[in-house]
Amino acid sequence: MSVEAPNKSQVVALASEAGSFATRTSSALDWRQVQSAILTVVLANKAGTVTFTPSIQRQLKNGTWVTWWTAAAALSANGTVAYAFGRGAVATLAAMTEKIEQPLPMTVRVVLTVSGAGDGNEFDTYAEVDVSP
Repeated sequence: MSVEAPNKSQVVALASEAGSFATRTSSALDWRQVQSAILTVVLANKAGTVTFTPSIQRQLKNGTWVTWWTAAAALSANGTVAYAFGRGAVATLAAMTEKIEQPLPMTVRVVLTVSGAGDGNEFDTYAEVDVSP
């Protein structure tokens, strides 16, 4: 299932999930008309030593998914973090955790990769993307 975002909009990439303890992967997001994006990840109610590392994968023409970007650091505490991508990311968005100023892939998906899960190690997770043409 592809979620199109041709105009400035917000897309829920990963719906709220309580007690996440496994890697989460969104459906495909159509970024053909997107010039910039902000990925916001919300983690709450941490239990144990679990961490999540956000990444964005792009889809090749043959359908294979490859990692396009991975966060510099795993998320290990409750809170909200935001990452800016695309044109103007470096110059204009001071409150971002990371700023990646490079052309955006046409088809992407958001991945939260888990580490240290099991035996009560979990987070509540949520991710959304704001996009601009």
